[in-house]
Amino acid sequence: MGQKRSISGVEFEDKICKEKGWIKKSAGPRIKWSGKGRSIVDRLGCFIDNPEGFVPDLEKSKFDKYDCIDDDFQKREIKDYDLKTLQKSWTTYSEPIRCFKNKKELPKIFRVLGNGDHQKSVENYNKIISTVEKNVGDDIIKRISSSNIGIQCRDAFIPNRDLEFRWKMKKGWMGYNRLTIDFRVKNNKRDK
Repeated sequence: MGQKRSISGVEFEDKICKEKGWIKKSAGPRIKWSGKGRSIVDRLGCFIDNPEGFVPDLEKSKFDKYDCIDDDFQKREIKDYDLKTLQKSWTTYSEPIRCFKNKKELPKIFRVLGNGDHQKSVENYNKIISTVEKNVGDDIIKRISSSNIGIQCRDAFIPNRDLEFRWKMKKGWMGYNRLTIDFRVKNNKRDK
């Protein structure tokens, strides 16, 4: 069972596509991170002593992010918010770095990132992901946001040129922070 917010968002996307006659087709960023190993945990474990080395492999990564294709064959994001909300506050746009939220993963996370210690694994994980924003953050935001023409919300379409994006570190499950990309309508495009 998915999160309530996630389920209602998909239902809203379906509704908008049906109303407008758009093709419901979605894609999300699939970033291939540096390091060795099959899992993100293994890859993160390669950078405990060198967090700045945790960067995306730009050639192997996919930065597409869209929910539909409109009748002009342009890719669009769809968000279940009204324009006024998006003019007032920052809203989550994407979470391109996988966060931990599964109990089954904990033994491996503790072992690889903390040598068996939960708190040490949290410190190492948070240290590594905090370098992403400084090292490659702007490039990732640019690649993801330019993969579509903008955001269709409940009552308006907002082209990307009228949006601003930022990285935001948010408190996560069991202390493992979440690094998200947030967005809002630019200052000069807001109601006065």
